[in-house]
Amino acid sequence: MLFRSVFETATVNTNLLMLEKTGEWNLKAISLSEKNGEHQDIPSQLAAKGIRLSNPGGKTWFIGKPAEMKLQEKIQNLGKPLKEWDVSIFRGVLTGLNEAFIIDTPTRDRILQQDPRSGEIIKPLLRGRDIRRYGYEWGGRWLIGTFPSLNLEIKDFPGIKEFLSGNFDIRQLEQKGKKYPHLGFNGRKKTSNAWFETQDSISYWREFLKPKIIWKRIGSLLRFSLDEKGFYPLDSTAIMSGEHLKFICAFLNGQVGKKLLFDSSPKTGTGDLIVSVQAIDPVSPPPVNSMNLPKITQIETLVDQILEKKKVSLQEDTTKQERQIDQLVYELYELTDEEIQIIEGKK
Repeated sequence: MLFRSVFETATVNTNLLMLEKTGEWNLKAISLSEKNGEHQDIPSQLAAKGIRLSNPGGKTWFIGKPAEMKLQEKIQNLGKPLKEWDVSIFRGVLTGLNEAFIIDTPTRDRILQQDPRSGEIIKPLLRGRDIRRYGYEWGGRWLIGTFPSLNLEIKDFPGIKEFLSGNFDIRQLEQKGKKYPHLGFNGRKKTSNAWFETQDSISYWREFLKPKIIWKRIGSLLRFSLDEKGFYPLDSTAIMSGEHLKFICAFLNGQVGKKLLFDSSPKTGTGDLIVSVQAIDPVSPPPVNSMNLPKITQIETLVDQILEKKKVSLQEDTTKQERQIDQLVYELYELTDEEIQIIEGKK
């Protein structure tokens, strides 16, 4: 396999997969980068440094040294993929025109002064840039939540109608896929939705009101936050609702979760991780069972301590609690000192 940055302006690498039908599993792979702008001799590099992959079946493919591959297999065998947990994972809201549907507090207040009922569908918003480890820093932004799945009548919300129609050309709001280069803007992509509605249907909006984990979908830093106040997420984020959220959040923020995501998540051409629903699904925390429950309960207690500190300030030092969480996760996986060194990047 070869991942190649063919187009300089593209943000996603090209994957060239070269296969030969032989009747048996015999796949070698190598990770290469260009040196001094010259292409490397792929066959010779593969012969000299290629790593033979064991048959992964339905599991995520991972290219690494033998010790790393053995550790990956151990974690997958002892863990349970999140897609098998009692959780639901969704992307945030795609509006199609953020400058129209995302407003600041003074704008919200003016709309509500004219039309108090509009407050029913103007919701506090979290963007990817707002997310921190375990907490978030709200940027004072609000979402006009005119989701198509709500089947709203815009005449029932005159404040929102006046704001949208009074500040934006109707052709810019329409979802007909039309372009207006002479006007300096394009309409939103073609859908069956009305001009005042968001681009996506968002039939899962009730999940936003539940306790949830929220994270930035694309970035160089992995940060997972817990939200219990019903913030609505922008499409630059994703959310997870369901059971055992404190434990899962601690796991994803910890050393093992970070290692798994960095190894398996797709990346943009600039190296940013794409932590989509598909990237999260195969991540395998230790399952909650009678054997693991005492340690998982300890982890959740430590998360409570972290959250209390974060209420005082997001800058509060929680290193002690986070190191304790990592140690408990290592014990749940029965990791050796050598495996812990691999996880922490020391070997």
